[in-house]
Order: sequence, then structure tokens, then C-alpha cells
Amino acid sequence: LLNLEAVANQDAFDHPHNLLSVFPNLKKLEFLRLDGITLGPNSSVMALVMSTGVNLKAVTIDYCLEVTMEILAILWELCPNLEFIGLAGIMMTPTSDPLTSGMPGAATAAAAREPNLISERPKLRTLRFVDCDVTDDILDQVGRLATGLEMLRVVFEDNRCESVVRTWRSLTDRSLLSLAGPPGRDTGRTGSLRTLALSWCPLMTAAGLTCVLARNRLRVLDFHKDAECEIGQLDPGVLGQIVDHVPDLEVLHLYGQKDLPDSVLCEFFRRASMPRLRSVCVNNTHVSPTTLRVARTRCPLLDTLSIVDCDDVSEHDLRCFLADAESELKANPSHRAAAPWPLKRVYTLLGVERLEAEGTEEDGVNVGDGEDVDGGEATDGPDEVGRPGGFNGGASAGVGITADGPTELEGLDWGSDLRPAVADARDDGAEPMDEDAPIAEAASAETAPTAAVDALTSAEQQSSPPRPPWPACVVLENRWFVDEGLDILSLWEAAVSRGSGPGRFFL
Repeated sequence: LLNLEAVANQDAFDHPHNLLSVFPNLKKLEFLRLDGITLGPNSSVMALVMSTGVNLKAVTIDYCLEVTMEILAILWELCPNLEFIGLAGIMMTPTSDPLTSGMPGAATAAAAREPNLISERPKLRTLRFVDCDVTDDILDQVGRLATGLEMLRVVFEDNRCESVVRTWRSLTDRSLLSLAGPPGRDTGRTGSLRTLALSWCPLMTAAGLTCVLARNRLRVLDFHKDAECEIGQLDPGVLGQIVDHVPDLEVLHLYGQKDLPDSVLCEFFRRASMPRLRSVCVNNTHVSPTTLRVARTRCPLLDTLSIVDCDDVSEHDLRCFLADAESELKANPSHRAAAPWPLKRVYTLLGVERLEAEGTEEDGVNVGDGEDVDGGEATDGPDEVGRPGGFNGGASAGVGITADGPTELEGLDWGSDLRPAVADARDDGAEPMDEDAPIAEAASAETAPTAAVDALTSAEQQSSPPRPPWPACVVLENRWFVDEGLDILSLWEAAVSRGSGPGRFFL
């Protein structure tokens, strides 16, 4: 295994000849990940593939300069045992050369630069494109030739790149229909696809997606969208038209779909039959507390929710929702088949700023800093290419709750977890007060104004009842995307773990 990732201003492989001299010596290489490495033209990867292509099982090439989409055909045709292909930030070869654009045959030469996939690849399980210059033709070929494909990700995140926006605007239902089998033939739900991650494109239709759902027993549906841009915005009518075609869905990702009215979300959960749904992300949406309750009632296995940056759900709303969930468990202790399952994880940042200001720790676990750590830095949402903790999937580089919490909300009593002094005050009918609060000493004449303000603030804090701690299922961090294993490094680790043996090494 070879894993090379460039570090800003510290990239030791800044010249393609360095790697060209290494590649011929990697004849037994099975897993290759190159992130931000200057490889030079496609011929540099060709040198590697010619020496070890038959052995390669998983390849990731992300944001490597000068590599173009022609690399897909090279990997496809010369690496017959590939199970995983991940490409990010890869564009087509320029459609025309300024020096030859006026010469006869220039248009034909330009068209030939689009990768042409010929061979059937039944072993390929995962194909991932992020901000890549894909076309309907490429995805049509993939659908026909990758007969065992289990996961397809076609997502766009960089709306600042003109080529990315152009590609997003050009994709149509042709990109989907090959995944639905031969046209006009009812083959039943026999397709191999289990995970579909898609930035919804303007020329796609609900009818095309319905065909895919009708053919495949989809378990993960990810409508990938960056909350800060318009790429990937889902048409509100799509959910209404696929509502009868998602019976096997286990994970639903609606992050950033702010243009979906809450009424659409509520009606979708109300009408859809999703008995297997266990995890939902509605970060950066207009979901309401009512819709959350409908989802939990209609989906009895739902035990994981991510509701980060949902303006229509307050801390009070969330506490009431959790209290209702705990009450349901107490009311149906022996009827789990009919009642909703206990909540295992609820991701939120509600109350984080207040807890940070108070310097509070809940149940001995540090409160998260409110940053999204999927990309290893503060961002507004999940990054397809990043993951905290590096390749080995370690703990987050930031500080935050990482425990999954118990499997049940046992003994969840909003008052019993409070400090004894507060509990005693509540039992006596008095206002809760902190018995350990220090008694302010008389301030000097020079500091009297400041001391008076501080004393007033302290008195107000003491007279306000402290908010009860969150139950153990609450995760005060935005890491649903990583914990569900949908980020690139999780996918890469899964591919390696399936087929790796001894002797792995990293650079």
C-alpha cells in the first residue's frame, strides 16, 4: 500500500520525475492513494499501471495537477482487478489547442480526449467522482460495464470553478438510466447499487431517479450539497415522486437542502414507508420539531439524527423532543417492535456557545468547539475529501464529544443529574442556587463600578436555574458524515480493509 498526501509548502514530491523513478519498483502494489501530488501528465500514471496494473485493487487520485479524465480509461482498461476508483478535481484535456484549433481534424482530436470505456468490470464496487469533468457518456458506460457496482458518488462542491459548474449543468437523466438496466425491460429490483450520492443537476428529473430506485435496493441516498452554494439544490417535487420507492433505505442525507420547505420534508416522512431507516442528516435545512417527531414515529428503527444549524429547532425544542423519546421508551418497555427504538446519537451544536462560556463539561466529556471537523478545519459543512484523525481513522483533531453514547436512554431524568445543591433547592420549592458560589468581598473605591457590575451578573446567574445536562446520546459536534463512513477516507479504509494483507506501508 502506498499513501502519499501533499502538505502545503512541504510537498517533497514537487517534480514528476521523482515519482517516475519510483513507480516501476512497485510491481506488487495493491492500494494507491495520491492526494495533491504533482504527478505530471497521464503518462506518469501509465508508467505505474504498466508495471503493477494487474495487482491494483484500489486507486484514489485527488487534485493531482496535470492529470486529466483520460486517466479513468487508463485505469479502467489496464487494471482489471480494481474494486475502488476515486477521482477528485480531475478535468478533461482542453478541448482545443490554440495553435491547432483552426486546422482540419482538430475537432475530432478533441473529441477523442474523452475517456472511452470498453471492458466490462464486474469487480468494481465503488466509483467516486468529486468535482470531476464527467459526462453523460462516461456515466452511461459505467452503468453498463460495472455490473457489480455497489456505490456511485457524483458530487460537485466547488462552485467557483467554471468547469465544475458547466459539468453540473450538463448532466441529464442519461447519467442515471444506465443504472436502471436495459430500457423497456422489467428486471425487478436486481441491480447491485446500494449507495447513491448525487449532487442534483438541473437537467435531471424525478422520473430518472425513480427508475434507479425501482431497479436497485438502495440503502444509502445522499443528496450531496454544500450549504454555501447553489450546486446540488434538490427540486422540492423530487421527494414527493420517490416516496413510494425507498422501502430499503437505511441512511438519508439531506444536508444543505435549504430550499426544501419543512412541509415537503414532513410530508415525505409521513407518506414514505421506510421501516429500515436508521440514520438521517438534515443539517442546514428548515426542518421543524414537528417533522422530527413525524420521522421518529414513522421510522421505528431511526436512532441517529444530525440537526446541526437548523434555525427552526431551538435548544428547548430539542430537549422536549428528547424528553418525548424517553417517555415513549418508558411507556413501551417490552414492545420494541412496535415502538421507536432508543436514540443512540443526536448531533447538534445547540447550547455549545453557552457551555463554552460557562466552561462546562457534561458527564466528564468535553464540549465540542462547534467546528465541522470533517475536513480537518473549521468549515460550514461536510467536506467530501477530508476526515479528522488522518488515514487511521483516529480521534478528531479538534476537541469535542466523540462517544457514541449508550444504546438506550435509561434513567433519563432531567432533574436527577443536577448537582445536589440544586436538587435540594428544587425539592424545597426554592429557586435553585449554587451553594459553592463564592461570596464577593467588598470592592475598593477604585474598582467599585466594575465590582458592582460583576456582582449583579453573578446574582443573575445564581437566580437563573441551571439548564440540565444533555442526555448521553447527544453529540455536540458536527461529524455525522464521518461517523456514517461517507467521507473519502472512510471509503478508502473500507476498500483497503476488504483486500489488504500484511506489509502495508505509508509515506
